[in-house]
Amino acid sequence: MKCLRYIVLLVSVLLVAACEQLPLPDTELILAKQGTVELTDNSAVIEIEFHPTAATIQTVTACYTGGLKKEMTHVKGLVYRVELKNLQSDTEYHVYYEVSNVFSTVVVTGNYSFKTAKKGEKPDNPNTPTATPEYVDLGLPSGVKWATFNVGATKPEEYGDYFAWGETEPKELYDWSTYKWCDGSYNTLTKYNTDSEYGVVDNKKILESSDDAATANWGGDWRMPSTEEWNELLSHCSLKWEERNGVSGVALVSVQNGNSLFLPAAGVYYYDNGLVNLNVEGWYRTNSLDESRGTISLGFSYTGSINWYANDRCFGQPVRPVYDARGDETINEPYFSVSETQKVTFSPGNLQYHPANNEWRFAPSQLDYIGTANSNCSSTYNGWLDLFGWSTSATNFGVSTSYDENDYSGSFVDWGTNTIGNDAPNTWRTLTYDEWYYLRYDRTNANNLVGVAQVNGVNGLIFLPDNWTCPSGVSFEAVFHISSGVDNYAACQTFTAEQWSKLEAAGAVFLPAAGYRAGSAVDGVRQRGYYWSATEDIYATEDISNFVFQLFFYSHEADMSSRLRYTGSSVRLVKDL
Repeated sequence: MKCLRYIVLLVSVLLVAACEQLPLPDTELILAKQGTVELTDNSAVIEIEFHPTAATIQTVTACYTGGLKKEMTHVKGLVYRVELKNLQSDTEYHVYYEVSNVFSTVVVTGNYSFKTAKKGEKPDNPNTPTATPEYVDLGLPSGVKWATFNVGATKPEEYGDYFAWGETEPKELYDWSTYKWCDGSYNTLTKYNTDSEYGVVDNKKILESSDDAATANWGGDWRMPSTEEWNELLSHCSLKWEERNGVSGVALVSVQNGNSLFLPAAGVYYYDNGLVNLNVEGWYRTNSLDESRGTISLGFSYTGSINWYANDRCFGQPVRPVYDARGDETINEPYFSVSETQKVTFSPGNLQYHPANNEWRFAPSQLDYIGTANSNCSSTYNGWLDLFGWSTSATNFGVSTSYDENDYSGSFVDWGTNTIGNDAPNTWRTLTYDEWYYLRYDRTNANNLVGVAQVNGVNGLIFLPDNWTCPSGVSFEAVFHISSGVDNYAACQTFTAEQWSKLEAAGAVFLPAAGYRAGSAVDGVRQRGYYWSATEDIYATEDISNFVFQLFFYSHEADMSSRLRYTGSSVRLVKDL
């Protein structure tokens, strides 16, 4: 009797389960969309989505030319996907679908066909399903957010479409004869010509939004990233080569909040109709040109190398957009432009560290610096220091006199990740090379907003804000001396403490000539200033892992240079507005 009760109960459960499923009348099974997600000369990935239906679907099978069938994988909701393999190249295939549950199987015809690519040719996927663009917040200082997949893709590991620079649609042939802004010859560009000044494009530094592949395909808040935004991403993320669903690429994990991105190795570029080094390297577009009228791309490879490359703008390359919906904000305080979209304010003084107390602060005033006392640099020193080796994951933010290059290996870790005085972690950050360069040379009226001076006996460099108004009773000259020397700062211009108080209140920033430290020896105090950027010098002629860009100045100039990581230099942080 006990066994009989179990049998009755089991039958009852099965009947209830069956009653919860409805038959599959094909009038209720309507395809919302279908298309080719990926296509090669011998395979295709098909994705379909049904309109909502009351019937329960258990299996969906793709049926295609030649009487072949393959069960589709349930992706989410009413979305199904399948990869069809061992296809013939340059061949048209027709697809329909069998949908089943325990009650019935119905045929859903989609009137869909696709044609495999010819061997060696880029496939044409006009019916590729589109996905709603999504972004991830990596906690970057600029506030810019990065898309989770490429333009033309539907998920992170898909390569997406390939674009010539300044074009907004993919195509079959990538060379100068098909380039939109060219009449067929490299030497006769019809738009986006560069002049002799690096990075100037029709008097603009970046690509116009109407010619931006990200903006044109995804909307106004999306755009191609700049070189400085790529640098910021690399500076604030750890990198690891890995494979996802059979696709190789680079995973970037934010050191700020732990969120991550995946960039598939989508190849170096399409030239003519051939793709170079797919799944081995990935070169990604920026919105910038180089001085030779080519484009600047960020490239990475399975070897772990990451470099900037100049290449022809007619090549086809993937685009990973950034999202920036901040718009034009009214800023009432003095500000400094460090890119066309980013404005900052500077910290009230150079960064300082107390080893014995493990404490960070800003100098009491912009004029203060430690100088020769930095020779006491050690983990137990009971005093303040302000000349640091470059800050990496292998160092205590560069607080060391070591000459061992391995002690400064690893990815950059911003000094601003610390609690500094009473300011919370990540309030402040380090400028990139591109941002220092933009501040010095590229912002509006840049050359009239910088100069050297002696302030209350202290030599240094002065930057004025974009929205500068000189206070009454004092004047500033954008001047440098004809030669270098300690006394030449005062020969250019001098300010008393009272005069500087007025300039500072109006927004002027003073960088003292604090010198540099080589091991425990300090040199160049009052004569030179060196201020770290967050950017490695990948073009250095020696070991590229050991050089980093800096802003440097003497009495006769202020420019960008690169120095070894273990050299002790000053740090002046900024806050984004």
